[in-house]
Amino acid sequence: MVNSNKKKVESRKKKVGAHQRVCPDDKDRRISWTDKDGFDVEYNLKKGDWQIFFDLRGLSQKLFTSINLIEKGSSVKIFGLFVGHKNDILDWDFKITHQKSQTKADILIKGVLDNAAKVQFDGVLGVEPKLTEVESILRHHTLLLSDDAKALVTPSLEIRSDEAKITHASSLSTLDEEQLFYLYSRNYSHEKAKNILTRGFLHGVEFQQ
Repeated sequence: MVNSNKKKVESRKKKVGAHQRVCPDDKDRRISWTDKDGFDVEYNLKKGDWQIFFDLRGLSQKLFTSINLIEKGSSVKIFGLFVGHKNDILDWDFKITHQKSQTKADILIKGVLDNAAKVQFDGVLGVEPKLTEVESILRHHTLLLSDDAKALVTPSLEIRSDEAKITHASSLSTLDEEQLFYLYSRNYSHEKAKNILTRGFLHGVEFQQ
């Protein structure tokens, strides 16, 4: 898996520096990705506290994202939101690399799949050799609203330092029957109850562009 992801990285030609094109003002460290930025992007983050938002609602696409922490003192919080309907297929290769010491990354990705929608997520957490004070956490959670919806999440580690705190977690869940029953008892329709629980699940990543 590691070698496969390396080949994917090397095969991509379009590189976008976040501090140059996406975020030209060094004081503005909030980046909101859209499909206008392209589906193959690389963000190189300098010192500072960054936030990156990915809104992938209704996006059926192959997407590659590479994020590099290139200076000491750089940290990033990444939020990803995806929603798939019908036969949507989202295939996302995601890699974050700590290139300097004293860097942090916190990645939270949540999504909802209905009908026959599918998502494949390959997430790589990388740390260069001899780095210290490095922390990285990746969380990926998917809510399935249909028996035909599918999610495949594959985390990989490329850790070349003994002094790094790296963790990852993923989960698949369905709507809670007890919570649905409670909402039914309050005269909510099935569709309204489903929407309420879905919004609750997406709490923390749902946002408006």
